Amino acid sequence: MANNKAAVAKRYSRALWLLGRSVDEAEGWVKSLETVTATFRASSDLRSLLFSPAFSAEQKAKAFASVLEAEGIPESLRNFLMTVLRANRIEAIEEISEAYRQKVLEARNSVEAIVETAFPLSAASEAKLVSHLEKIVGKKLIVKVKVLPDLLAGLRVHVGGKTLDFSFTAQLDKLERWLDRAQA
Repeated sequence: MANNKAAVAKRYSRALWLLGRSVDEAEGWVKSLETVTATFRASSDLRSLLFSPAFSAEQKAKAFASVLEAEGIPESLRNFLMTVLRANRIEAIEEISEAYRQKVLEARNSVEAIVETAFPLSAASEAKLVSHLEKIVGKKLIVKVKVLPDLLAGLRVHVGGKTLDFSFTAQLDKLERWLDRAQA
């Protein structure tokens, strides 16, 4: 099922990308899709209505259209989402939204990075770190910083499916493994 959702998300996000007229408009659509998926996630009543065989396709469409309009979703995106609903693919809305967001990031030559630190970084330190990482990655980074005291010291960076771990905790783990091998 998850694999099917991924395939559906890929097809629909590509179609949505082709529908968009500019990267700037795409940014707005990403925010609108985030709003729709948040509403979808938060409202068990909406999910129940959309997935229930007790309601007709017309009733589902009317209810979903009113939710989209109330959320202020742009008309062209509303039409796309109604097509997704009529194609019985609404269960993949979160995956479609995420796949589309990734397409927009690619178009902007950007990638998300999560920086985990033991202590908060100063603005200057964060800017220097981001600048250095952007040179390594070759893309603009959209950075989220998380403070994790369990790291003890140092930092861990997750970017593009890779992890760079420069934390004191990781160094202690390496030392422990080295000592275990030495005693064996």
